[in-house]
Amino acid sequence: MARAAGGGATPARSSRSTRDEIDLRDVEFVAAVARHGSFTRAASDLHIAQPALSATIQRLEANLGLRLFDRTTRRVALTDAGEAFVVRAGRIMSEFGRLSEEMSEFAAGVRGILRLSWWYRHDPWLTSFLRTFGTANPGIEIAISERSSDGAVQGIRSGEIAIAVIAMGASLPEAGLQHRVLRREGFALITAPGHRLSKAGGVRVDELRGEAFIATPTGSGLRACLDLVLDGRGRPEIAIETEDPASMIDFVSEGLGVSLVPRSLAPRSSVRVRTVPLDDAPPFELSAIWEEGNQGLAAQRAIELLVDSAKAESPSIEPVAAVRGRRG
Repeated sequence: MARAAGGGATPARSSRSTRDEIDLRDVEFVAAVARHGSFTRAASDLHIAQPALSATIQRLEANLGLRLFDRTTRRVALTDAGEAFVVRAGRIMSEFGRLSEEMSEFAAGVRGILRLSWWYRHDPWLTSFLRTFGTANPGIEIAISERSSDGAVQGIRSGEIAIAVIAMGASLPEAGLQHRVLRREGFALITAPGHRLSKAGGVRVDELRGEAFIATPTGSGLRACLDLVLDGRGRPEIAIETEDPASMIDFVSEGLGVSLVPRSLAPRSSVRVRTVPLDDAPPFELSAIWEEGNQGLAAQRAIELLVDSAKAESPSIEPVAAVRGRRG
């Protein structure tokens, strides 16, 4: 009669594949018997009946076609195959334990990925948010994209992003979204020195008629600002379109056109450019939006941080509210 690698008669092999016949319970049971050297003590440790434990291991041995244990009235000892099984079982149980811990960390919101869309990556608020949130949540990876308002809403709807910080001004769908206004501020015009509008005081929007603009592409946050200011006053004449905001300022300094940005992003007046306030432009409004009642713990903490930052910046700004189709 054929013998197993570690001794003992070879039980009849099942026709089923071995990989389908071992589950985590089998691994746990074999490891327990090997650890205690006794079915009785192992069963007590596992909180199951000893006959059920014996039957489970006998079934496993039959499926594998070999013995994992040599049994006598005095002792239970591992066969050579059993020794190999237990070594592998230890690794499996260790990995399973780490898997359980890792999943618990995800459930507790201390690990994971927070996916954000931010209207403009050079916004100083983004840097401040990343520094504060990252310090408080070192296990959370942050993935940032820069999407248009419509693209950000679509990303939230599809679950691709959790929170979007957008320049309000376009109509947004009302169903199931929450928003919080983070800040409001005026706009500024950037011109070359000596330009007709580079005066010490402010300028009015109507004075921008006929100006050629250096702008970022349609769909970008800065372009949305330009469209908001000129809404209803005709389409802006675009002299140069660039995806690089730094290049936009360079082109302005060379007298190739003017640009428009929120005041917090405007460069200081210098020998290269002049920054002029727009006196009668609608306010720039930056808001965070997210899906109502569908946030993980990390996203909830991010929202709380954004809301607290908004309160510190401007305590009078409106509280959290459902987004309704709106403009401005």
